[in-house]
Amino acid sequence: MRDRSKRHGIKTVMRMAETRVYDQAENSLSTERLAEMKLATGSSLFVAGRYPSDGWEPIVGFLPDNDFHYEVTVGIAVASGEHPNLLAKVLISRDIEEDLCVIRWNPTQNGT
Repeated sequence: MRDRSKRHGIKTVMRMAETRVYDQAENSLSTERLAEMKLATGSSLFVAGRYPSDGWEPIVGFLPDNDFHYEVTVGIAVASGEHPNLLAKVLISRDIEEDLCVIRWNPTQNGT
């Protein structure tokens, strides 16, 4: 059984996921999407976190545990009623001994 006391806090894993997205964006996003991201930085770019949504199990091969995994979304804010403009969804481990960080680039609104 995992030790719950050996977990990163939510703010820490959000920063870790955000950093990984920025570090890998140039090699993972199209030129247009990268330009969109850079233009939105400092104004409408957002980073949000939550417990893992459905859909990660087929991607990572296990059912993420809310106590030890977190999902971070990086996107560009849009007007109410518009389709979300998501750049990446990240499944990241909160366990300090596990280096799991899976990034889904350009995820769909309903999918992971």
